[in-house]
Amino acid sequence: MRHHNLIPSLFALVLGASASNTAMAHGGLYARAGLGLGFYNVSFDASDDTGLEGLMVPVEVLLGGSLVPGLVVGGAVSFDYAPAPSGQAGGIELKVDISQFLLALAPFVAWYPDPDGGWHVQARAAWGRLETSAQEASLDGEDPSGVVVSAGGGYDVWVSDTLGIGGLVRLTYAPLAHEDLSYSTVAVNLLASLTYY
Repeated sequence: MRHHNLIPSLFALVLGASASNTAMAHGGLYARAGLGLGFYNVSFDASDDTGLEGLMVPVEVLLGGSLVPGLVVGGAVSFDYAPAPSGQAGGIELKVDISQFLLALAPFVAWYPDPDGGWHVQARAAWGRLETSAQEASLDGEDPSGVVVSAGGGYDVWVSDTLGIGGLVRLTYAPLAHEDLSYSTVAVNLLASLTYY
């Protein structure tokens, strides 16, 4: 009789473990917010060795859904702010009283090789612009715009079945242009993130 009681108990235990694994299989709605710190550089083609560089504060929000477990598609908006870049011309550092931000709205793809795991990569391509604000003057004219391409990878620690916290390294390249001049922009950012998946 003890063996007969043991078999249903083991069967129930296996079913319970299977249900728990199913609950952890991420899928459906995907929402992610990130904030971090990084570095950017803008190279002008107006003259040699002329450009801007400095610290950057990246902010991003991603919203999408799973095509299959582990593969997410959706839309992303990023606002990468450089509060006080430094300028250089001909190798000489210049003081500039401006701030800049790179704004991009893009479709994205994120892939978790293990749908229940934390490792993931993401990529996106967008049409964006680099906006400049002067602290003591108004700037007229249009800002450089063009394609903004980003790729990154990171890891999430799941604190519940659907909520994770983690980090992401993101590389961005934007060959922007305005009035036949190029403003090639490169950024490297590290973001802390909160993810619902």
